[in-house]
Amino acid sequence: MKPTTQAMLSITRVTILLTVMLILSLGLNIYLIMNQNPKVEVYEPIYCGTQPLVDLDNLEKYRQAANFMNHDFEPRLGKEAFNANCAACHRLSEKLSIGPGLKDFEDRIPSSEWLVAFMKSSSLAQKVSPVYTDSLIKNSVMGENAFHKTNSLNENEIFNAFGYVLMQ
Repeated sequence: MKPTTQAMLSITRVTILLTVMLILSLGLNIYLIMNQNPKVEVYEPIYCGTQPLVDLDNLEKYRQAANFMNHDFEPRLGKEAFNANCAACHRLSEKLSIGPGLKDFEDRIPSSEWLVAFMKSSSLAQKVSPVYTDSLIKNSVMGENAFHKTNSLNENEIFNAFGYVLMQ
């Protein structure tokens, strides 16, 4: 069978259309390659109105602190809580102030549970670890007054503050 003239015209039009599309596509690719800017722009990440919990440089410190406390925390809120409630008496170094320096404090306490109890009241701390708590009172220059008067901090604020301290 011999194709009709109309069929030949349709095939020719499709062929021409495909050829034009191919040429335009190649031309566009060549244009993009020739005008490619080698500089890569880096944008600040967008976090839906919030900041990331931890910057990537401190991620390992965050993990270690969260594992020690067996609790998540927010370092920025911890810094605020520490400065507002702890910094007057404690340093982030080993230096003694009114209270002991907090560098490596996690090596000196029995557990994170004791820490939370200690921050709330002496009777709670003694229930968690009576021997350690009694030793702390006995060896403290301040005796019974060694206990905090920070009952206003809730548990999350305590974890935030000590998570921040652990990351320093």
